[in-house]
Amino acid sequence: MTRTNILSFLSDCAARGDKPALARRRGLRVVRWTYARLAAVSFQTARELEARGIGRGDRVLVWAENSPEWVAAFYGCALRGAIVVPLDAAGAADFVSRVQAQVGAKLMLCGAVGADGLLPSLPRLKLSELCATVARHPATSY
Repeated sequence: MTRTNILSFLSDCAARGDKPALARRRGLRVVRWTYARLAAVSFQTARELEARGIGRGDRVLVWAENSPEWVAAFYGCALRGAIVVPLDAAGAADFVSRVQAQVGAKLMLCGAVGADGLLPSLPRLKLSELCATVARHPATSY
């Protein structure tokens, strides 16, 4: 089947159910996400972005390490039409500040370390808290 957009891709993901989609080592554990979970958290993230007033053409900084949450956040942004501005997780805070000055992001999705105190006026969401934050939203197709 030909996919025409991110929504059709995520619908395919939801249909794949409990098949493994993503894996990421965290310490001594390996965190695994199924296709269904990826789709659900992506839909929930899109709804969270909507609740925060993030829409088509708005920029979202993503300054975090690779993770399943990063992927779900990316797809959630795509569903809303937001422009993802990915930054190297090991990048310096002054570089992030310069990028923000150029792109005028409305939200920063960040890792657990490094973003505290940086750009205090920019709303942020830690990706380590993404699932808990978006859990209040329906996990159905967006």
